[in-house]
Amino acid sequence: MKKLLPFFTLLFLLAGVLHAQTPMFFNTNVVSGTNVFPFGSTTNKVQWCIPAGSLGTVTAGNNITTVYFQSGGAYSNTYPLINIKLKTGTSAGLTGTAAGPWEPGMTVVYSGTAVPLTTTSGQWFGFTLTTPWLYNPALPLFVEVEQNSTSANQGICQAVNITGAGNGRQWGTFGSTAITSTGLNQVNFGIDVLPATPCTAPPAPNSALPVSFTTCPGITNPTIGLATTYTFGGITYQWYASTTS
Repeated sequence: MKKLLPFFTLLFLLAGVLHAQTPMFFNTNVVSGTNVFPFGSTTNKVQWCIPAGSLGTVTAGNNITTVYFQSGGAYSNTYPLINIKLKTGTSAGLTGTAAGPWEPGMTVVYSGTAVPLTTTSGQWFGFTLTTPWLYNPALPLFVEVEQNSTSANQGICQAVNITGAGNGRQWGTFGSTAITSTGLNQVNFGIDVLPATPCTAPPAPNSALPVSFTTCPGITNPTIGLATTYTFGGITYQWYASTTS
């Protein structure tokens, strides 16, 4: 028998791609309306309007840490570059027009190179933001994705037409300065959040539970947890186990 003593370290969020994980909050989970905007080889820049209050019960005072899209099929692609930008919008929604300028003032929250993406139909895939975004559910959220692959074919669900002011999306090509066209399609979109109160100092001392346990082959190990939970955001937990006391 080996005695395992669990311990933990706290890590700041790292940017990356998540697969097969349902978002904490989302507007719809219905798989339909597959469209390759903007993860295909053309029309690879899109701005969407996510209407106020459309992402379920998420409340004010939270930072978006991950954004999600829902795949409409089985795909495997590697993207040379993916950029994601966010902006807190206005009640007017997106107001762009064909041949007009893109929505200004967007902030880069994720930028990745050589990004691998393999999905199955109905699977959510997410991007952990380099810079968390303070979410205001009382106002629309503007989302921009652009990528520069010349061979990608990833489709995402965008079946429902947006209601209310502002078009659902406006699209064009990577690096373009003008919108190609606009439409009403609403993207299946989700988010993970953490409380906006940041970790500004080393967290208070804590301990893992159980303090120790013994295990043998074929025995289910107990769940490891923290004696005291933290209420601020900006950290994740990485667990380690050692066979040495």
